Amino acid sequence: MIDMRTIILSYAITNIVCASLMALLWMQNRKRFAGIGFWLGNYVAICAAVVLLALRGIIPDLLSIVIANALVVFGLILLYVGLQRFVGKVESQLHNYIFLAVFILVHAYFTYIHPSLLARNINASAGIFIGSFQIAWFIFRRLGAAISSNMRSLGVITIFYCLISLARISADLIVDPGTDFLKTGTDSLVFLFYQTLQIALTLNLFLNVNHRLVVNLERDITERKQAEEALGERQKQGIEQLG
Repeated sequence: MIDMRTIILSYAITNIVCASLMALLWMQNRKRFAGIGFWLGNYVAICAAVVLLALRGIIPDLLSIVIANALVVFGLILLYVGLQRFVGKVESQLHNYIFLAVFILVHAYFTYIHPSLLARNINASAGIFIGSFQIAWFIFRRLGAAISSNMRSLGVITIFYCLISLARISADLIVDPGTDFLKTGTDSLVFLFYQTLQIALTLNLFLNVNHRLVVNLERDITERKQAEEALGERQKQGIEQLG
């Protein structure tokens, strides 16, 4: 099995590349579409979380355990908020901020008061599941049948996040992960899957923005043609009246 710290380092590099691409997408389209800034915030949060995880045992547990995992859940919330703004269906996120606060308290409890890697893994996986499930539910149930294929693919990606999180919980309940996060074999596979999904997510967000750009361009062309036809018709009527 590949060393866990090596996998996390690879994941961190992948996230830096993805965050850089998302920053480029934001700079090019921030004035056209709402929500992309929140997507960028998600990538920054996830990137910071992975870097903190890679420093486990070097920096204080508050940063490498509690804050790192909280940033992952916070990133998913930002992704959800950005998606809502992107499609123009903004909703209150009070429940998510309460959820984040509870998540942090639980993680801190199983870090300092009753240390348990198993409990922390379950809490982290449950947090990712809840955050991802909200996005999938919003896409397939709130947006309805009118969604594009790219948006539907985004929903599928978040469903995979849910499935991997459930698989991680099941694996940890069957095989105790022990006490050292950097020496757990199942988490190595989990992080490899998360890394793959992060790349797929980045590609999908780019495709969603490009789809909106194409739709807006086609609408502008149609409106311009209609305006030109209307102007031509008025000019024709004016000539006929003069004649």
